[in-house]
Amino acid sequence: MTGRGVCVDMKQDFHVNYTFVFQHSEDSCYHCIKFLVRTVNVLEKMDTGCVTLKPEEEPTIERVCKKLASDQSLITLFSENYVPVNCRSSLEGVWQFAYQVNFGIWWFDGGI
Repeated sequence: MTGRGVCVDMKQDFHVNYTFVFQHSEDSCYHCIKFLVRTVNVLEKMDTGCVTLKPEEEPTIERVCKKLASDQSLITLFSENYVPVNCRSSLEGVWQFAYQVNFGIWWFDGGI
Protein backbone atom coordinates (compact mmCIF):
# COMPACT_ATOMS: atom_id res chain seq x y z
CA MET A 1 0.00 0.00 0.00
CA THR A 2 1.81 3.04 -1.25
CA GLY A 3 2.21 5.77 1.33
CA ARG A 4 0.89 3.72 4.25
CA GLY A 5 4.24 2.48 5.51
CA VAL A 6 5.35 -0.99 6.57
CA CYS A 7 2.96 -3.84 7.40
CA VAL A 8 3.38 -4.72 11.09
CA ASP A 9 0.39 -7.04 11.63
CA MET A 10 -2.02 -9.05 9.48
CA LYS A 11 -5.12 -11.16 10.05
CA GLN A 12 -6.94 -13.41 7.58
CA ASP A 13 -10.55 -14.56 8.08
CA PHE A 14 -11.86 -17.46 5.99
CA HIS A 15 -9.72 -16.47 2.96
CA VAL A 16 -12.16 -13.63 2.17
CA ASN A 17 -11.40 -10.90 4.72
CA TYR A 18 -7.91 -9.52 5.25
CA THR A 19 -6.97 -6.94 7.88
CA PHE A 20 -3.60 -5.15 7.90
CA VAL A 21 -1.89 -2.71 10.24
CA PHE A 22 0.66 -0.41 8.61
CA GLN A 23 3.15 1.80 10.45
CA HIS A 24 4.05 5.04 8.77
CA SER A 25 7.85 5.23 8.80
CA GLU A 26 8.12 8.95 9.52
CA ASP A 27 5.99 9.12 12.67
CA SER A 28 4.01 6.99 15.12
CA CYS A 29 0.95 6.89 12.87
CA TYR A 30 -0.68 3.50 12.28
CA HIS A 31 -3.34 2.66 9.69
CA CYS A 32 -5.77 -0.25 9.85
CA ILE A 33 -7.00 -1.38 6.43
CA LYS A 34 -9.55 -4.15 5.95
CA PHE A 35 -10.21 -5.78 2.59
CA LEU A 36 -13.39 -7.75 1.94
CA VAL A 37 -13.21 -10.07 -1.07
CA ARG A 38 -16.64 -10.01 -2.72
CA THR A 39 -15.87 -11.84 -5.98
CA VAL A 40 -12.78 -12.56 -8.08
CA ASN A 41 -13.37 -9.13 -9.64
CA VAL A 42 -14.53 -7.02 -6.69
CA LEU A 43 -12.83 -5.97 -3.44
CA GLU A 44 -14.16 -3.61 -0.81
CA LYS A 45 -11.89 -1.63 1.47
CA MET A 46 -12.32 0.31 4.69
CA ASP A 47 -9.71 2.00 6.83
CA THR A 48 -9.26 3.94 10.05
CA GLY A 49 -7.03 6.75 8.91
CA CYS A 50 -4.17 7.64 11.25
CA VAL A 51 -4.23 6.04 14.72
CA THR A 52 -1.65 7.22 17.25
CA LEU A 53 -0.58 4.85 20.02
CA LYS A 54 1.35 5.44 23.22
CA PRO A 55 5.02 4.36 22.96
CA GLU A 56 4.42 1.38 25.26
CA GLU A 57 1.40 0.12 23.26
CA GLU A 58 1.97 -2.63 20.71
CA PRO A 59 0.35 -2.02 17.30
CA THR A 60 -1.94 -5.06 17.18
CA ILE A 61 -4.98 -5.60 14.96
CA GLU A 62 -7.23 -5.42 18.03
CA ARG A 63 -5.77 -2.12 19.24
CA VAL A 64 -5.33 -0.22 15.96
CA CYS A 65 -8.48 -1.51 14.24
CA LYS A 66 -10.95 -1.00 17.09
CA LYS A 67 -12.15 2.21 15.40
CA LEU A 68 -13.33 0.31 12.31
CA ALA A 69 -17.13 0.38 12.32
CA SER A 70 -19.18 -2.26 10.55
CA ASP A 71 -21.47 0.47 9.18
CA GLN A 72 -18.79 2.82 7.87
CA SER A 73 -18.45 3.60 4.18
CA LEU A 74 -16.66 1.12 1.96
CA ILE A 75 -14.54 1.85 -1.07
CA THR A 76 -15.33 -0.65 -3.83
CA LEU A 77 -12.49 -1.67 -6.13
CA PHE A 78 -13.09 -3.35 -9.48
CA SER A 79 -10.55 -5.41 -11.41
CA GLU A 80 -9.44 -3.83 -14.67
CA ASN A 81 -8.68 -7.31 -16.05
CA TYR A 82 -11.92 -8.93 -14.98
CA VAL A 83 -12.96 -12.55 -15.25
CA PRO A 84 -16.59 -12.96 -16.41
CA VAL A 85 -18.78 -14.33 -13.59
CA ASN A 86 -22.55 -14.88 -13.63
CA CYS A 87 -23.64 -13.22 -10.39
CA ARG A 88 -27.23 -12.36 -11.34
CA SER A 89 -28.77 -14.83 -8.86
CA SER A 90 -26.97 -13.16 -5.96
CA LEU A 91 -28.28 -9.71 -6.99
CA GLU A 92 -31.97 -10.39 -7.66
CA GLY A 93 -34.35 -8.01 -5.95
CA VAL A 94 -34.77 -4.26 -5.73
CA TRP A 95 -31.67 -2.23 -4.88
CA GLN A 96 -30.86 1.43 -4.58
CA PHE A 97 -27.27 2.57 -4.96
CA ALA A 98 -24.99 5.25 -6.34
CA TYR A 99 -21.63 4.99 -8.02
CA GLN A 100 -19.01 7.42 -9.19
CA VAL A 101 -17.11 7.27 -12.47
CA ASN A 102 -14.38 9.94 -12.51
CA PHE A 103 -16.62 12.81 -13.64
CA GLY A 104 -19.75 12.65 -11.50
CA ILE A 105 -22.26 10.53 -9.63
CA TRP A 106 -25.09 8.49 -11.15
CA TRP A 107 -28.07 7.08 -9.23
CA PHE A 108 -29.94 3.86 -9.93
CA ASP A 109 -33.26 2.94 -8.33
CA GLY A 110 -34.91 -0.15 -9.72
CA GLY A 111 -35.03 -3.91 -9.98
CA ILE A 112 -32.66 -6.27 -11.65
